[in-house]
Amino acid sequence: MARRCDAHPRPHRGGACSYGRVALTLALLLHTSVEAAAASPSPSPPAGVFPPTTATARGALPATAWAFKPTQADGAGVAGTTVAFPFGSLTLGSAAEFPALSSSAGVDLAYILVRIHPGAVAPAHVHPRAAELAFVLAGTVEVAWVDEFGTPAPPPPPSSSPPSSPARGPRSAGRRVANRLGPHEAGVVPRALPHSVACVSPGGCVVLAVLNAGDPGTAFLASSVCAMGGRHPGGALGNLTAPAVAALCAGGVV
Repeated sequence: MARRCDAHPRPHRGGACSYGRVALTLALLLHTSVEAAAASPSPSPPAGVFPPTTATARGALPATAWAFKPTQADGAGVAGTTVAFPFGSLTLGSAAEFPALSSSAGVDLAYILVRIHPGAVAPAHVHPRAAELAFVLAGTVEVAWVDEFGTPAPPPPPSSSPPSSPARGPRSAGRRVANRLGPHEAGVVPRALPHSVACVSPGGCVVLAVLNAGDPGTAFLASSVCAMGGRHPGGALGNLTAPAVAALCAGGVV
């Protein structure tokens, strides 16, 4: 016959009644703790715990930060940093100049206003982190770029070759793409490919290049080779002699 727990004045150590009382006590304590936690308000997180969001970065900028005037003449409130070159000038508008163009603001774009003297050429260069859309504002330009490898693909094998001959690579490898563009026309250059812009009109040219990175980067090819020093410039430029390399590299951006 089973014994009742309340029939004994002293608890049975190790018995079923003792385990039952312990379990009941724990359940009551847990229930009380849950009710107390639900009744107490959650503390507010301390300031600075969470990183700023994109909306926070945008909200910190005034409305005027979202409008630009890249085509104004120098000294008339031009938006960006203007750098003069022998071929003309570049006005840079990137995340470094304008926080609204940064990725943290949800934009990640940049622009370059290119002014080119009549008959001059903006030297070959690359933007390592961005593709480019070049919109012509004035004049007529030729935008040229070269695909990967930089050397035209070898010709296809003669038709008399057996069909089992191995392929020599795509005909498009290293091809040159060049387009003549007038006012209000645009050309596109893929990311990180060498390209240049020549002004072929008598009145000078103005091009607004829009790039899909707030920090696109720009590296002039010949000038970058000149900066390698030693034997590298001569080898990279066609095994030129040291005097020829010195003459070529003396002018800075080439």
